[in-house]
Amino acid sequence: MTESQKNRRLLDRLRVPPVKWQEVFEALPAGDRGDYAADLEALAQAAARMAGYFNRRHLGGDHAAAVRKSNSVAAAVRKALGFAYPRQDINF
Repeated sequence: MTESQKNRRLLDRLRVPPVKWQEVFEALPAGDRGDYAADLEALAQAAARMAGYFNRRHLGGDHAAAVRKSNSVAAAVRKALGFAYPRQDINF
């Protein structure tokens, strides 16, 4: 499976209503479940980080302020996901 196909599959899974999550989980091969969880965590972090950046820019913040917001949002998401080291700041 290509990276593009994998990403498309992950995004498709996000459209599944919570009431069907058990069914989706059980349909996954047992050996792939941990990888799916890790991929979804990475996607959540990237999406939250980008949303924080775009929101801050939309509200009139400059690039530097948006990057700080992005880092703050990412740290909160990583903490919520149970990471021992929630800060993984980026600077670009």
